[in-house]
Amino acid sequence: GKTARYIQTQDILAEQLAKKEEEEKKSKEIAEEHGKRVAKIGHVNPKERRNFFIAVNPKGATKRWFKTVSVDEFHSKASKSAQYRILLDDRVVLTPGQFALWAPSEILANAVAAEWDMQEKTITPHMMPLMGLCCTTLDSMATKREHAISTILGYILTDTICYRAKKAATRLHEMQVKFHQPVIEWCQERFNSKINVIEEGSFLEAEQPDIVFQKARWYLNELTDWELASFYQMSENVKSYFLAMALFENKIDIEWAIQASRCEENFQISQFGLVEAEHDVTEADIRTKLTAAVFFGHVVKGIKI
Repeated sequence: GKTARYIQTQDILAEQLAKKEEEEKKSKEIAEEHGKRVAKIGHVNPKERRNFFIAVNPKGATKRWFKTVSVDEFHSKASKSAQYRILLDDRVVLTPGQFALWAPSEILANAVAAEWDMQEKTITPHMMPLMGLCCTTLDSMATKREHAISTILGYILTDTICYRAKKAATRLHEMQVKFHQPVIEWCQERFNSKINVIEEGSFLEAEQPDIVFQKARWYLNELTDWELASFYQMSENVKSYFLAMALFENKIDIEWAIQASRCEENFQISQFGLVEAEHDVTEADIRTKLTAAVFFGHVVKGIKI
């Protein structure tokens, strides 16, 4: 009864305390390595403000507390290449996973710095998509890389461009052929294998040859964590492995990818009208995330880390 609940509560508190001590230890180690104080992306106890500043509090709005944003080149012990870290009032920013926020490209670092500098009175994390991608890469890709690859490969089974409407639905079918077929043909040439497309509005699964999955996995395995984070966000927003690869390889542009991934929805809108604050907001959100992922992918592509 009460004794068991008391012991359970004490165990939880001890675990939280140990986690907090580990985070503080890691923060101090980063501060020592970088030779600068740090700013955390997350909640910080007000009593600790002498040492740590809140960069972003995901639980609520955070007022802009910093005056200057800068980019600084740094060579860490763990990386052979240069790191470009983002500094807020000369403080190293820590990700939610307690890693120093940095980018392998000076262009990307300056773009992230610009996102921070555009935060006027309050800091809004969802208005900083490039910063979010950096945090995802640093916090998750190294430990959840296989999960990310499996998720991306999963889109092949239900890939947007592998399903066609009935030819009787002339406008929709023509739209799908226009935006999907060139990508299908490029992917077939890229993988030297046929890509199966389900016709006539069938609900059958578009099964693909094993060689397609093997080559798709090999392709993803060759990407760095930074490139993979970009590819993951692309595939997540277009619901397609093949569109994401064409976009990542610069074979199609963002507008083409959006049109190709939203053929059915755009057709429905043309038939029944736009639902304001629904269709337009969804497309704007996809466009923002896709644009960030494409820029992110292009500036980190080929960088050896």
